[in-house]
Amino acid sequence: MKEYLDKVASQIRCKKAWPFIENEIKMHIEDQIEDNKEAGMTEDEAIKAAIEDMGDPIETGIKLDSVHRPELAWKMVLLVGIISAIGILIHGLICLQAGSEAWNTSQSLHNSANYYVSIIIGSVVMFAVYKMDYTVIAEYAKPAGVFMLAVILISSFVSPRVNGFLYYVGIGSLRVSLSAFMMFYVPVFGGLLYQLRGGEKINIVWALLLLIIPVLISMRIPNPMLAGIMYITLLCELSYAVSKGWFAVKKIPVNVGLWSVSFLALSGSICGILFLPSVPEYQAARIRAIFDHNQESNYIGNTIRSYLSEAQMIGSSEKNILNDIPDCNSDYILAYVMNHFGILAGIGIIAILAILIVWIIGISIRQKNQLGNIMGFGCGMLLCMNLLMNAGITLGLIPDTSSFMPFFSAGRSNIILSYAITGIILSIYKYQNVYTANVRVTKKDRETA
Repeated sequence: MKEYLDKVASQIRCKKAWPFIENEIKMHIEDQIEDNKEAGMTEDEAIKAAIEDMGDPIETGIKLDSVHRPELAWKMVLLVGIISAIGILIHGLICLQAGSEAWNTSQSLHNSANYYVSIIIGSVVMFAVYKMDYTVIAEYAKPAGVFMLAVILISSFVSPRVNGFLYYVGIGSLRVSLSAFMMFYVPVFGGLLYQLRGGEKINIVWALLLLIIPVLISMRIPNPMLAGIMYITLLCELSYAVSKGWFAVKKIPVNVGLWSVSFLALSGSICGILFLPSVPEYQAARIRAIFDHNQESNYIGNTIRSYLSEAQMIGSSEKNILNDIPDCNSDYILAYVMNHFGILAGIGIIAILAILIVWIIGISIRQKNQLGNIMGFGCGMLLCMNLLMNAGITLGLIPDTSSFMPFFSAGRSNIILSYAITGIILSIYKYQNVYTANVRVTKKDRETA
């Protein structure tokens, strides 16, 4: 049997696929040997006949190689390329407008000029992550998760704040956006859930703890929007894992309980902020601004709605939104597009990102490999939440706060995050015909196998 397997293995170019192929062939041969022995053959005759039934090892190896070959999602790469080209065009026009009009654009011009560099760095990161096996994230999920949360927690105590908020983590000029750094926890959380699957009921408690910790840290920063994005995204990941039967609990009651408690907690928090006298006034004002668009605390939101009310379906409104809205190339890029190119252009931006996100989630849920399934789903939900939050702020559905439009908003950390997440999905797609349902990512798994 070893000689036969060696000849088959010589035709398999993807060495990561061979352990799974070898196990599959062995099981098939062993089953055939048992059938042959039951038919009256001796041990040697049964083995020889079973191997002969498998066919020529070279031909078998070639066929298996064609099936278990890594693939590149070229269509997704093309779509991301189109999105990048649109982003470059938009920021190029912002640079031209900034250079021809008398307004204070130094920071905005700098950010848009750096957008091109960020696109290049993001593309390099995307293909580097694609070349990397995504199972590495799950293998080192525990130390990576501890490191990330520890860095952010320590930074919340020692790093300088701006108007009470913490925006960056790092040392000196080596800084990254805190929100982007935190969002990298989403695929790591998918790896942690994968390691917790099966086992005892206590594992669901550990999963909840790993969900709540980054949310509490986000509130300490304080960044309620980041906390909301993290909470909903991680909760979607956990609910998906529960629905897949990863934990020794009843699926429907647990998921209903998770979302019900979340809704009640959100409602209670809003009521507490609105009516408790100990809550700072600025926090209550932000909540009131959701329901009353005339609130002075929602000045930027009101200004954006004023511009959008005069936006054309196609073409520029001839209003210079850059004069009144800060960060038109980052947080409010969608408002700039709708004002400068028309409402349909803004809808197109949302639509093309929605297509990419639906594609990502679709690829993920079709994965037979459970790790790729949960990690890809979480990455898709992360991009979805950022798209919804940014669009909601632009349209006045959510009070103004820091956000970003994936791939389009200026800001190096957020752009790199968008491309890195896409790289993870490309890696998942690459190995979809290589890995079986369960891939061994920990030393314990490998010893058990």
